[in-house]
Amino acid sequence: APACLGNPAKKISYFRRGKQAITEATLLQPQNFEIRFLRFATQSKTPSFLGYNQDIENDKRFLLANLKKGRETVSNDRIFNKMTDFIAKSGQLTKNELEILKRENRISEN
Repeated sequence: APACLGNPAKKISYFRRGKQAITEATLLQPQNFEIRFLRFATQSKTPSFLGYNQDIENDKRFLLANLKKGRETVSNDRIFNKMTDFIAKSGQLTKNELEILKRENRISEN
C-alpha cells in the first residue's frame, strides 16, 4: 500500500505536486489534447473542498471542440475511446454537449 494512505499531510503534498505538474504541462502545451484531458479528469474527480476545479469548463470546451484533433494525436484508438467515454460519464456535460460528443465520436450511452 502507498505510504500516503494513512497520512493526510502526505496526501496533500502529493496532490499539490501533481497539481503543479499538470499546471506546468498545460502552460507549456496549452493545445495538447492529452494534457487538457488529464487536467479535466483530475479536476472533475477532485473533491470540491480542495478548490481545484477552476479549469473544468474551459477544458471541457477545448476537448469537445478538438475531438478530431484528439483522435489524430492520441496514438491508440482504444485509449482515445476510453478518454471520450470518461468525458461522457464525468457528469460535467450538459445534455446538448453529451449529444455533440456522441455525434462527433459515436459514443454509446451507458
